Amino acid sequence: MIRRSVSLILFFTIIPFLAFLISCSGDVENQEVEKDEKIRVRTETIKKTDYKFTLDFSAEVKAWKTVNLSFNVRGKIDRFYFDEGHTVNEGDLLARLEKDDYQAMRDQSYAQWEKAKRDYERSRRLLENGSIPEQLVQDAQTALKTAAAALEASELNLKHCLLYASFSSHVAYRYGEEKEMVAGGQTIFTLMDLSRVLVEIGVPEKNISRIKKAQKASVNFEAIPGKIFKGTVTQVAVSSLPNIRLFKVEITVKNPKFIIKPGMTAVSTIVIDKMEGVYIFSLDAAVLRNGRRAIFLTSNGKAKKVTLEDYIALHGISWDVFRDTSTVTDDYEVQYAPTFYIIDQNQIIHYSRTGVVSDTFLIGEIDKIVDTDDDRSISEFWQNNWYWFVIGSIVVIILSVLFIQRRRIVLHNRKIDQQTIEARKRRSRKRTR
Repeated sequence: MIRRSVSLILFFTIIPFLAFLISCSGDVENQEVEKDEKIRVRTETIKKTDYKFTLDFSAEVKAWKTVNLSFNVRGKIDRFYFDEGHTVNEGDLLARLEKDDYQAMRDQSYAQWEKAKRDYERSRRLLENGSIPEQLVQDAQTALKTAAAALEASELNLKHCLLYASFSSHVAYRYGEEKEMVAGGQTIFTLMDLSRVLVEIGVPEKNISRIKKAQKASVNFEAIPGKIFKGTVTQVAVSSLPNIRLFKVEITVKNPKFIIKPGMTAVSTIVIDKMEGVYIFSLDAAVLRNGRRAIFLTSNGKAKKVTLEDYIALHGISWDVFRDTSTVTDDYEVQYAPTFYIIDQNQIIHYSRTGVVSDTFLIGEIDKIVDTDDDRSISEFWQNNWYWFVIGSIVVIILSVLFIQRRRIVLHNRKIDQQTIEARKRRSRKRTR
């Protein structure tokens, strides 16, 4: 009876275990699809192009040229000819002051100059006749020069009642109102040249050595979606800004249609290096098989597996496989491109390196962390699902024990029934005697 019970327990324990191993094997092999079944896949062309290493910065726009204009003399504003937002050309009259007072001063200076001129001419004639000494002639000449200087100053003040545009530009700001008194030197107009704009960025000290004049840049603005503007680095600061330890860098961008406005925020991308003749394809197309990186190429409408080493040898390529890590820059504070991180599913960094890294080297580093043998899949599946087997085994053992116990009770009841029947038969035979 005991041997039979043990046999039943082993039977109900081993059978689930074997079924479990079979299910694991099915999961590992992924239940390969029959050869005749066709699977549609998306194809991608391998491109040979120039790869650019870039750095991104937030930026602010400033006008290429900003000038504040003012009257050189004090007075009351008579009229404005342009308002904010207007476009002006070099030499356009912007505003003027009431000039009655300055016109009267000029007329007075002119009359004094005429009198001094007549006095000087009369004194010269008298000197020729010997009627006056030469000293009086010199005094008359000095008075004439003084009157001429006063006349020139009064005419200049009269001209300063008019304010002209010093260059072709846009009126950014206009200050004051007509009939308002203004002082000499007080800003009346602010003009901005928007044919080009300056995109200013703050570069941390660890990146400033990589920024050079004449480097190409692209700038996109949140206020102008879908459009990228090309620019050039024109200024690189030699000293950091006070208290913030950032170096100011200016990027010049052409703005022929004046759609870029000062004060806009932007994101600028500076090209710091470039590799020519690089073959680029998505890493999603590459798979790792037996420690070797492989890709699938289309041939007559079918996918054919080719290792990267064979593809490189076939096309005579000499280059390193790399990937820019800009997608993890924010989370892992990547400062240089390219930077390689090997990160597991738990977001733990196992390896990092700045610069281009060969594919062979990366595979070696990955192999140290993840075993590429297919057998590892079974062990990993076992490690992840062992508790299900334990629970199933416990359930099977409990059911087996209950079954055995019930079997014992049934057999015991049968034995008692047989003994009862035999006792009744014996009593019946005694009565017959």
